[in-house]
Order: sequence, then C-alpha cells, then structure tokens
Amino acid sequence: MDKVQRILFIEAKDINWEANVWYLERFQFDVTRYDPTRPVKRISFLDIADKGNRGYLKKYVKYQLGVTGASVQNIWARTYITKAFLRFLDQEKLAVDKLTAAEIDLYMRKLQEEDVEMITFNDKVAEIHCFFRFLTARGYYSKVPFYPEYYIKRATVPHHYRSVPQNTVTEIFKNLKELPEDMRLMYLHLWCLGLRINEVCSIKREGYYLKEGVAWLRIYQHKMKMEKVIPIPMLLYRSMMVYIERRKIGLDSYVFQNSKGGPYLSTHYWHEMVDWCNGLGIKCGDHVFQTHDYPHSVATALYEHGASIQAIREFLGHKHENMTRRYIDCIQRHVDRSSEQYYKEQKSLASEWKEGSGKDGN
Repeated sequence: MDKVQRILFIEAKDINWEANVWYLERFQFDVTRYDPTRPVKRISFLDIADKGNRGYLKKYVKYQLGVTGASVQNIWARTYITKAFLRFLDQEKLAVDKLTAAEIDLYMRKLQEEDVEMITFNDKVAEIHCFFRFLTARGYYSKVPFYPEYYIKRATVPHHYRSVPQNTVTEIFKNLKELPEDMRLMYLHLWCLGLRINEVCSIKREGYYLKEGVAWLRIYQHKMKMEKVIPIPMLLYRSMMVYIERRKIGLDSYVFQNSKGGPYLSTHYWHEMVDWCNGLGIKCGDHVFQTHDYPHSVATALYEHGASIQAIREFLGHKHENMTRRYIDCIQRHVDRSSEQYYKEQKSLASEWKEGSGKDGN
C-alpha cells in the first residue's frame, strides 16, 4: 500500500495536497533546508481520525513547507507535537476550530503531568501556540484562544554535565582498530573537533584544504543554516587525504558514504557505535554512547586550556554565547575554585569592606 501511495503522489501531474501521506522526495527543497544525513521521507496524517482536524493540519504543514524557511527536519518535529495535540482532540471529540480556552487548558494540564524536561514542555506549548496563530491568521479565530505565558515554565535551566569521561575515551581508543576505517575516522572527527554527527556525515571532499601551512575544514551546519570553517589537526588532515585517495572520492562527493554513494546516515552510525560499545562493555556514565557528548568534551577542554567563550562559540558554530556556556562543563568548577581561593586570602567580604572603609576614613 505504501508503495502504491508513493508512486501516485510522486508521479501525479500536480501535488495532491489532500493526500493523507506526503512523500517529500516530490518536493525540490533547497540544500539549506534538508539534511541528507537525517532524511525525512514522508509526513503522514493518517493518525488524525477527525477529517476536519486533519485538514487543518495539512494546511498548516503546507504553509510551513511552502512559505517558511524552516528546515524539513524541524517541520517534521513540530508536526509531531501538533499531531499529539490533535489526537487528544480526537479522544475528546473536539474540533480544533471551535475550542474554548477551558478545553485547551485540559490538554495543557495533561502536558504538565508528563515526565519531560522543562525545555521540552515549553517547546510543546510554543508549537501549539504557533499552530493557533496560523489558524487565527487564516480567520478561524478572531484571536488566539489561550495565553502561552500562563503555561510556560520559568526556571533556571539545569546544566547537564555530558563530557565523555577520559577512561571511556581510553577504552574506545584501545579498541578503535577493530572498527571499519570510515567509522574510525568519523569517531576522530567527533573526538577532535566536537562536530555534530550529522555534520560529520555531510562533509564533502572539497571541505578539507590547506592554507599557509594550516589544515582547515569547511562544513555546512544544517541546524544553524550557516557555514563554518575551523582549523583541524594536521594528523587528521593527512589521514583523511590518504582515505580520500584510496577511496577515489570526488571533489563534490560525500567523504563518508552509504552503499548508494549518498551520505552516511547519522542514525545508522549511532546504532553501530552503540552495538559496538555494548559488545565491548564500554559505557559512558549512565548510557552507552551519545555522539552529542563530544561537543561538550571539546568545549570543556578548550575552556580549561584558556580559550575564550567567544572562540569556543565560533569553533562549535553557535549563534549565542549562552548556548556555548551550556556546553562547558567546568565553568562552575572554575567559579567554585575562584571563590575558595578568594576566601583563603580574605577573611570575609565584611572584613574586607571594613578594612577598606578604615583607610579612607569613611
């Protein structure tokens, strides 16, 4: 059935916006909007039972795909949140274009009972509000029927210490030779450079180059929708040149490829590494292997060796310094160490103030 639906959708003269499954290969997305290492193949609306609610969701997704510049992966994630809301309306037999604030409040209270992080909860509230803003702009509501500020949680975002322990890295390196060559080199990009795994998977041959004796890597960040250029160790550059020459990889080709010549899928790499680490009994704290732990490790190492927040932000490719601070796992240790040193040298803030006031006569 899926194959029949796919052929009918892709080969139709005009895009069938009323179809209950949209196959995204029909659309010609700009390279900045589609991450080939995490492909979204289709968007299904079949899990929304109410045809009216399903129709509004289709209009909303059509707007996001055709008008906004949001990435396809982000649109898919936002649609997932909106669909959960519409499934709740199915259960309550409610129409999305005729809801009261009290009926929306029922769902918000249900969300509050879920065991999710504060940032995840706030993302869900924000997405539902965005959906109602769309419905309001289209004239289905005179104004958005609820205030998101009433539900948004405001608290200090906890810092998650995610740097990879040195003993874990040591165990991985001791056994790294057992992995295929491409997976070994992909791991070195995580460990040396703190790249996201989808960035590693989307590196092209032309991204590596030498300038004034320094090795550089140019890479497009799909999440940030921007390009970044960073220096890389010469040993890693030379290793990549040997690998590229042996594999005869073309200038505009992906360096790490799947069997069809496309980019190595980021999810496939993660599953392979989890299975490999499990087989060797290698763990990283309370989990086995997470690719996103390595940007934390690199950011922390750079900071401990004297790099500024601004330099680390540019190296990781963040837009804001506040995000970079969340990746540095040693800032609080530095603050505690400085405080401890200060109080060793000074009796107290009060005594320092008294000594200072005595000198100027005040």
